[in-house]
Amino acid sequence: MLYDYHNSRVGQCAVDFINGYSGYLKVDGYQAYAHTDATLAACLAHVRRKFIEAKGTNKKAGKADVALKLIGKLYGIEQQIKDKTAAEKYAIRKQKFKSSLMNFINGYYNIKIKSHRKWHWESYPLWAEPI
Repeated sequence: MLYDYHNSRVGQCAVDFINGYSGYLKVDGYQAYAHTDATLAACLAHVRRKFIEAKGTNKKAGKADVALKLIGKLYGIEQQIKDKTAAEKYAIRKQKFKSSLMNFINGYYNIKIKSHRKWHWESYPLWAEPI
């Protein structure tokens, strides 16, 4: 993980820092990353936070709760495989994440998130490569 701090939210800062990088990049939805050569993937922690915000203080179970439950399932899988090798993690993720992720994605597109206009997750897959 690498951070680059600028005292500005100008998109060019991110573009300049990432210039020349064409690998995978987990992002928070900031649109400047779309102007790079990186292959973008959504940060699940940021996606989760938006569902928590959407739920707010509503105690009644709703669509945000469904999304949070599915994200919890993905986090549970990560917890189970934390001591595996990279190759083992890849194989397990490919097998176990597929159905959970497809459920999440299918549900996500039917949920209106507060301040969605600022977040364009449909542009960034949660999985960095096809499964």
